[in-house]
Amino acid sequence: MVKVILPSLLTFFICIRSYAQQYYFMNDSASWKVDYFSGDDICLGHCAEWKYYIAGDTTINSILFKKLRSAGHNFIYEWYTDTYTGAIRQNQNKKKVYFVWGNQPDTTANLLFDFNLSLGDTLKGILAEEYPLVVDSVDSILVNNQFQKRYWFTNDNFAHLYIIEGIGSGLGLLEPISTYGFETFWFLTCFQVDDQLLYSTLDTSIYNCDISFPAYLDSKHSEPALKIFPNPFSDFVSVTSPFQSSSILSVMNSQGDIILKRQLLPLEKISLSAKELGNNRVIFFRLISDEGATKSALVLHVF
Repeated sequence: MVKVILPSLLTFFICIRSYAQQYYFMNDSASWKVDYFSGDDICLGHCAEWKYYIAGDTTINSILFKKLRSAGHNFIYEWYTDTYTGAIRQNQNKKKVYFVWGNQPDTTANLLFDFNLSLGDTLKGILAEEYPLVVDSVDSILVNNQFQKRYWFTNDNFAHLYIIEGIGSGLGLLEPISTYGFETFWFLTCFQVDDQLLYSTLDTSIYNCDISFPAYLDSKHSEPALKIFPNPFSDFVSVTSPFQSSSILSVMNSQGDIILKRQLLPLEKISLSAKELGNNRVIFFRLISDEGATKSALVLHVF
């Protein structure tokens, strides 16, 4: 009888281990690549690329977080940016991931992902919008030889409305799981750990998993100076120039269309309303000083 029970128990524990979820958010070499597309006249096709990556540790309210940086390349205006975005941490016991936006006085840890959902639950946290997204089905997907849970949300207008346990969503990392129109869209191209591709949404032979920066650009470890608050914003967003000279602020949507331009005085702080910025969920801010120095940032608009 013992000879029968022991192999059975061994098989049971092997099966449990095979379906155990891995959590990659705290890995020092984790990175997420997102590609942006549009069907309008200015950017017909591939418009921009964005990469999030872990870049060391930080402590917020006596709790250990990982620093998250974001590197971007806009193909229309050929501008690049590599800035500190915020801090991220996971609570593996509760199956949740939290995020603190960078360069803001508010250090609240906001819910980014909840991997403890059930059928019928409504999406909450940073990625949630005014339109209720409800868990429609749950399945599994093989990632790095482990099965991860995948939660699908009800929406008839888009094909990648899901989150994968331990990784993120089919639309990126901080990008809203959105109900936006067909002319603007973005995808999680790649998720990597230790330069090993663990998951991809798009064809990685066409859309590379990295961003190629010019040799002269070496801002990876510099802290951002363009101050934007709050981010994400709803009704108003403030922008503070870091430059000691005058500068030109250009605000663009995800296709590279210029929404507005404004001249700023040295160290000037201005406030922009959601009405001025239009019906755009992902917005790029670029500031160029009289000396030619540039600072850029990505801002999310929550309706």
